Amino acid sequence: MVTVLEKNLRKRISKVRKLEMEKYGRIKSYDQVANFLQGDRQTAFSLINHVLSIIDDKIDEDGNKKQLEKAMSVLNQSFRGRKILLQKNWEKDVAKLGRVLLKLHESNYNNATNILNEIIKYWRIEKRNLNRKNKILNSYNLDRLNLEIGKSVGLQFLYILCPELNMKARERVASHYGFAIKLADNLSDLNGDMERGYINISKENIKNYKIQISNLSEKALQLYIKKEYNRVRQFYKKSDLVTEKILRQCPSQKKGILLFQKIAHSWFKQVSEVAFIQELRRIDIANYSLPKFLSGKKIVEMENFYGVSLSDIVALSYKQEAINTQVVRKRNFSYNPYSHEKTLQANAKIKKIISQYSEIKDVLDLGCDDGSKTVKLFKGKKLYGIEIAELAAEDARKKDIHIYIGSIVKDVYRDYRNPQGRQFNLVSLLGEMVNFIGLDIDDLLINSIKQLKNKGYYLVSCMHTKLDKIHEGNYVVWSFTKSTKNKWFLGEKKIPRTFLFLSKRGLLNKIKKIALTQNCHLILKNEEIIENYYEDMLLGIYIFQKHAYEK
Repeated sequence: MVTVLEKNLRKRISKVRKLEMEKYGRIKSYDQVANFLQGDRQTAFSLINHVLSIIDDKIDEDGNKKQLEKAMSVLNQSFRGRKILLQKNWEKDVAKLGRVLLKLHESNYNNATNILNEIIKYWRIEKRNLNRKNKILNSYNLDRLNLEIGKSVGLQFLYILCPELNMKARERVASHYGFAIKLADNLSDLNGDMERGYINISKENIKNYKIQISNLSEKALQLYIKKEYNRVRQFYKKSDLVTEKILRQCPSQKKGILLFQKIAHSWFKQVSEVAFIQELRRIDIANYSLPKFLSGKKIVEMENFYGVSLSDIVALSYKQEAINTQVVRKRNFSYNPYSHEKTLQANAKIKKIISQYSEIKDVLDLGCDDGSKTVKLFKGKKLYGIEIAELAAEDARKKDIHIYIGSIVKDVYRDYRNPQGRQFNLVSLLGEMVNFIGLDIDDLLINSIKQLKNKGYYLVSCMHTKLDKIHEGNYVVWSFTKSTKNKWFLGEKKIPRTFLFLSKRGLLNKIKKIALTQNCHLILKNEEIIENYYEDMLLGIYIFQKHAYEK
């Protein structure tokens, strides 16, 4: 159970840090720690964990060394039981930490003094860290600093989580995981740290990779990031091996060690995603005059190396785009993403096709956004939709569209009457989803066909390439950085996306094969083609009818 103190402390953490904690599983891990610990140890852990983060955020904000001096003074005085008049919330939090450590000490918790000394030591290291702003360290000194910082934080956690762990074992776990965590953290926020003056690339690597700190670009860093990520990965492997050995030697401390290991690995999860995205950017279509192709095999190799799913990245990209679209709409009411001339032409053809099938009574629109397109195309029908972005879904609901919030790849439409899902007269897969969904295309087609009644209709739009056959079925990584500039991102990370190249024949063959796996045929009833829909690509609009497969 999350305590009131924990909830209040989380509110004071910076928004960016909190989002990272949620995304990479640290909040969940901290909740598990809270359930594991009791009483003053639980309180101490929350304060150690969050107070240090709050002070770090404040220092990142204004770079004031005096805050560290004040923090050390407040902690020491409160630990000695002295009353202090304090104004700021973060100072009061530090005082709380001192008082709870004093309580633990008075109840014969032997590690209380060790924790106090380690926090003081950590802040002294941080003072040294502040002094190296805008300085470039050699690899030995940079690694030494990272080890000191990481080890200190690791020890603070382990004193609480594993009170009976012997000193040698505690030092080994804290040193190995602490160093790995710090390297992962540095790499995850490399650019942000450099903007604040903390250069976490050694003098040797700057020279070897020809990185210009004064003119920093992502491209200059990409090869270095891949190499450094591999180093981080090796340190995590070594840390895991060390921890396995210590678990066998100290079985009574297993729960606490495993919780610390889980927290440590959340940083590895974060850096893996960051490094994966960076490599995708290296082959981003926006950086080339011609598309840069990736085979499905190459993508799988990258996924295995980083332990990251491209599908998850793509889903995140679409969700963020949908969120950004809603924000843009609310700032500019005249904004309409569906007003492009070619889009209007496509919509007219879709309406013409639909008008031929009066038996269609209900429609499931996959990825319906805010419902603007859905209500125009399928007027007079009972409307349903699946949408990943909550804000867009809320707007669609206001247009009398029955919405299920979820992934069009993984989720079927559910409601309280039929939580297992239901089937529809028409399932629409518009917005060129089959192109943009990349590696998930087979799962998307399977999932959408499942939601279609027998004799129901399946509406699909797809952009087709005129490129040579050798490229068909391959992927290109791309982004919207050129075409939509900064409005799509609104302070968020620019996430590359994938595009699947398909010819008309390639699409029809794929749909035919997928249908057979679902014990049905999808028979093409009508089609429309729009030339030069996007640059030199065609848009195909197809409607199929589902027929149960008869053996």
